[in-house]
Amino acid sequence: MVRPINGFNSTKVQIESSKTDVAVPNGIAISNGIYDKPLSYDLPPTTTVPMQMNKSGNQSCANKTWVDVTGFVADGAFPGTVIVNNSLVVSEAQRANISVWLKFNKQSGMIAEHIAQGRILVNGEVVRETTKESINFTGQVFSMGHTMDLKPGDSIRVQVWTNFFTLNFSTLQYIFYAGTLLATGSYVGFSRAKPGAVDFHNDLAFANDSKTVETGGAVYVMPEGLKKTLPIYKVTQSNNFITTYNAATIGPIIAQSKTPYPVEEGMLVNFGGTFYVRRTGTAEKTEDDAYTGMKVRFALWGHGEKGNEYGGEDVDVELMFYEAELQPSGNLTRTMMTYTIPAMTDFVIPADITQVYFAASLKQSVSDEYASGTFDNYERGGLQARYFGTSLTDPFYVKIEQPTAENNTYRHPLSTTGVAFKNRTYFDNMTLPKALTFFGNDSSVALNIYKSTNHVRGALIGTFNAAAGERKTVVIESDTGQIELASSNAYWVERCAPIEYDSLNETQTSLDLVQWQDISDPLSGIIATREEYAIGKMQLKFVSDELGNGDLLVPGKRVRMLINHYGNNRLPADGYADLACPR
Repeated sequence: MVRPINGFNSTKVQIESSKTDVAVPNGIAISNGIYDKPLSYDLPPTTTVPMQMNKSGNQSCANKTWVDVTGFVADGAFPGTVIVNNSLVVSEAQRANISVWLKFNKQSGMIAEHIAQGRILVNGEVVRETTKESINFTGQVFSMGHTMDLKPGDSIRVQVWTNFFTLNFSTLQYIFYAGTLLATGSYVGFSRAKPGAVDFHNDLAFANDSKTVETGGAVYVMPEGLKKTLPIYKVTQSNNFITTYNAATIGPIIAQSKTPYPVEEGMLVNFGGTFYVRRTGTAEKTEDDAYTGMKVRFALWGHGEKGNEYGGEDVDVELMFYEAELQPSGNLTRTMMTYTIPAMTDFVIPADITQVYFAASLKQSVSDEYASGTFDNYERGGLQARYFGTSLTDPFYVKIEQPTAENNTYRHPLSTTGVAFKNRTYFDNMTLPKALTFFGNDSSVALNIYKSTNHVRGALIGTFNAAAGERKTVVIESDTGQIELASSNAYWVERCAPIEYDSLNETQTSLDLVQWQDISDPLSGIIATREEYAIGKMQLKFVSDELGNGDLLVPGKRVRMLINHYGNNRLPADGYADLACPR
């Protein structure tokens, strides 16, 4: 008896007769990397729950040891606050500003040192650690902050390190003691950050030997008083008495992005917020010894490579800026000036720019050239030495977005790609049926889908509902070739793409619909015996009259072989299977 080995008894050959483009332009949400936005990105602040917990009861902190700050209670002004084991627990995904204010008790005594250090931990990992700071009086604010992306379930807690001691004059020995953290005025909280908000502490670079502080609703940088000082001589007019005071030479760049933002051609960039820059307190001069006023310039710069016949060269181009006066000529005041960046038109990234970075710089008014400033440091006047900062309520931000808002992607837990388009309005190439997947966030969505022609709304195709937390897929087509989506609720679309399938006469992928045409009669009764099987191959020959049509045999067309696979069964199966599809 002859035993079939290969398990098929009939085969035929087909060639691509036609191919139709069925791809929906930009129809699938694919991650844009660091530019994927959190769900709260452009929602009103009221849609996310800020939290704050206040210290209840003073706390003794062991000397030179990191200890958890404990004894917190929810602040009644923040009803959504959730506290677990002295940690704030985040309820919604968001980019947030974390703020910490702590106050210590200062031990009395002629010679006493009070040094404190703090750090913020998220899920047990340190995300922000301050430098050591002197506590000069009881109730002095010790603050720290951090801007970062948070997700539901993240926990935020705070630790402190203290080194408090006095000198015993009788024994001339230091007496170390536990620092006392005061309940009054000590709290930990967070609120949703402004879209694109920059982490002042970690995302900006400043002069060497600088430190950042938070006070008065703003975050600042200041010279490290014990390191960054310069003796300057001052002569008073009344008696020509010479005194010295401390100052720091800073600039021309007073702040700059630590790491450039990667961009692509066509992206839109912008920046804004409220900045604070202190007048230097010294009468600035040019290289020609002429008194000059000073200006401050805030700018976004682009970096890239410009090619020519000799190769490429790095280029740095100022893309957009805002400039204003800092101080007049002969100024001796130390006023902290406020600059709110006015609305500016988005800048479109050209082809030769691949990175964007921010810089705040000083310029001399007389020469209009970049120059450093000599900042009077108030003889180590503590917080008065601050020279640059930004508001916490209107913080410095950098906007970088896709060419059109509909192309922006949002991180969404219901999406199989991880991201989705928010409130996407139009989809094209919809003549043939497409599968559209959409969902809400924490609420249900009623999505109306209309026919559309050149963005003009036509007849209603239907209204489709997705329950809260449901990932809904519907099949949509429009004889106008375009559809419009609309809803009274926010909605997200994961994809609008062709339905993939493979049949005897058609194959549809996410890109093409291919029609197949037989070019040979089936070869039937094909049996491979054991002896033939040992050789490892069979040779099949087909005769085709259809290939006489020269329109079928053109470069790029696909050919496939179909087999009727039914194993040992001598009766034919119902259909064919695709064996191979070479180009």
